[in-house]
Amino acid sequence: LPPPLRYRNSSICTNDAHDFNETLKAMSVMGLDERKQSDILRTVAAILHLGNVTFTEKGNYAEIATPPSLQFTAHLLQVEKEQLSSKLRSRKFDSKWGSEADSIDVTLTLEQATYTRDALAKDLYARLFDFLVKQVNEAMQTRVEGNSIGILDIYGFEIFNRNGFEQFCINFVNEKLQQIFIQLTLKAEQEEYVAEDIKWRPIEYFNNQVVVELMEDRNPPGVFCILDDVCATQHAVNRGVDIDFQKKLNNAVKSHEHFLLTREGFVIRHYAGNVSYNVEGFCDRNRDVLFLDLIQLMQSSDNAFMRSLFPEEIAAASKTKSRPTTAGSKIRSQANKLVARLMACSPHYIRCIKPNENKRPKDFDSERVHHQVEYLGLRENIRVRR
Repeated sequence: LPPPLRYRNSSICTNDAHDFNETLKAMSVMGLDERKQSDILRTVAAILHLGNVTFTEKGNYAEIATPPSLQFTAHLLQVEKEQLSSKLRSRKFDSKWGSEADSIDVTLTLEQATYTRDALAKDLYARLFDFLVKQVNEAMQTRVEGNSIGILDIYGFEIFNRNGFEQFCINFVNEKLQQIFIQLTLKAEQEEYVAEDIKWRPIEYFNNQVVVELMEDRNPPGVFCILDDVCATQHAVNRGVDIDFQKKLNNAVKSHEHFLLTREGFVIRHYAGNVSYNVEGFCDRNRDVLFLDLIQLMQSSDNAFMRSLFPEEIAAASKTKSRPTTAGSKIRSQANKLVARLMACSPHYIRCIKPNENKRPKDFDSERVHHQVEYLGLRENIRVRR
């Protein structure tokens, strides 16, 4: 019997047979033929079996501890077993001395090789997920152009007892959307009144531009920029890198009125309130490292679908940029594209007010509700709309 799949050890019990049949039906409805469905399932299997590739340490360097898992994963990915083994256990670095450029293969430690394996698995999963989203959108796409109504439903602002990188990204997107709300309602409406000489008592409101700049600016550098700089110098797994990030962050923005250093991280004064972030895991989660040699490995696959998940322009771009992309840079790029799209629309807002934190009916926490009304700027918006 094959060994249990390590990536599934933490999954909850489900009716796999029923869910599998439902998944196949859904893919057929999306217009995916049997060949494409087979390629998708093959990719999922490759991800799961990749998790069973483990390493042992020999002279401070990683060696493959599970050759059968490596061989079967290579078979599923349709790449050379020796190449997969090499790329998981080493990394190519470009060095330049004066006018001379050279490439150096650096052998990885057990910890670094494990990180590289997981990075490849995560990247494969993310690319497959994006492919499926694209297929769903294409299946639902109308053949006739016209006006449409779009619905944007996002995570609300998150303030937990412990807040990490995920909460930082979610709250950043919420700050960007609050910016649009301010720009299109409170600011634009009042400017129109002034332009038309309408008698008007200006309404004061908090412009969160200063918070957005703290989070994403390049000059002076904001939190995302400093985090990317720290990650660019991080080699696989570096202990203490989160503390290094915290120190550099404090040196760069400690005088900012919306920033405060804490023992475990930092606090940002968001429009919705103060949020304390724990820096542990920030760098690890921000890194989106799939270096050029792993991308080239996947582009050498004999499977056309597998190659299509790693389009040629990615490799070309990787040769010219000095550092790999990060999760933070992707979030910023996607948020800015979303903002640009929303600015071209005529948005209407539905503001959800949580009456209590216990999800109980007929339980009205007036203090909690008042806080939400305040930070969402609802009173100011009503006064402007009169």
